[in-house]
Amino acid sequence: MPLVGTYRGEALPYYGRLIIADPSLSGSEEADLGQCVADSEAAIIAGNRWRVAVKAGQDTLAIAVTIELWDTTPDTAPRAGWEGRRDLTVEFPAGRLAVENIAAGPIPLSPGYIEHVSLPAGAGPYHVTAWHRGRDRAAAKVQELWDADEAGDDIESEYARLAGLEEYLLRLWPA
Repeated sequence: MPLVGTYRGEALPYYGRLIIADPSLSGSEEADLGQCVADSEAAIIAGNRWRVAVKAGQDTLAIAVTIELWDTTPDTAPRAGWEGRRDLTVEFPAGRLAVENIAAGPIPLSPGYIEHVSLPAGAGPYHVTAWHRGRDRAAAKVQELWDADEAGDDIESEYARLAGLEEYLLRLWPA
């Protein structure tokens, strides 16, 4: 059950969200986006036919997202510390995936600087298993900084230092 590829990105979660979807989706799926975002309020990670929505624990620090692409069902569990497991099935009609910030568009992923990832089996449905960690710690750190009433460059460097403290892991494989 080989791992095909791993991609990682960091971004501020504008409006407290990241969306994982096929970049070919058009406005005809907007109702789907609204429902997916609403569902993420309670579930943290929610999905429906076309998208996965991630509800960040805060919106001040950049959050990290890791996407793992697998040929088949992963035969190993992620290392310890991940919580909130969610199992979803999502359609990718063009066989590509993008991680998007609701207000700023696609988030560049590494390795390299790519905005769209080609999925291993092309177009179609994929199983998605997702976890999170660091949400409470990141929110607490943001609150500590606000309570300290820091200002100017010091606060920006502290935000940069804490970037990625809140993390999400999504594993995808053909359904």
